[in-house]
Amino acid sequence: PDGMESPLYSRSESDCSFASCTAGNYMTSSGCVECEPNTYSGDGADSCTVCPSGSTSSPGSTTVNDCACSAGYVLYSGTCRQCLANTWSTAGSTSCVHCPEHSTSPPGSGSQDDCSCPAGRYMKPDKSGCWHVLALWS
Repeated sequence: PDGMESPLYSRSESDCSFASCTAGNYMTSSGCVECEPNTYSGDGADSCTVCPSGSTSSPGSTTVNDCACSAGYVLYSGTCRQCLANTWSTAGSTSCVHCPEHSTSPPGSGSQDDCSCPAGRYMKPDKSGCWHVLALWS
């Protein structure tokens, strides 16, 4: 039948089996099925592997390298690790970036916009750090 193969000189349809699935797919009793989002598989898989915690992948992903860490996380030794306080990262980043001078952010921040200035300061227009708020006397 379609999508099936059998050993050389086989005599019965019961000798048939589905051909191996290509990477990004896995074998079921009815044939190959594409891996769901946030999973991946290599050639000949009978199941898909879940991406590391804190990462995502597209449907049909073929290796763990297709799993990109979510914003606020970076890949370290095969695991997505949360960025520390006062740092941030965008999705798929390989390193966390320090907040601008005198600003802070909570752990797992996913954008420079998460960096904020303490009371009495405000972010410079170029986002390079915090300025003191000057009191004007009249």
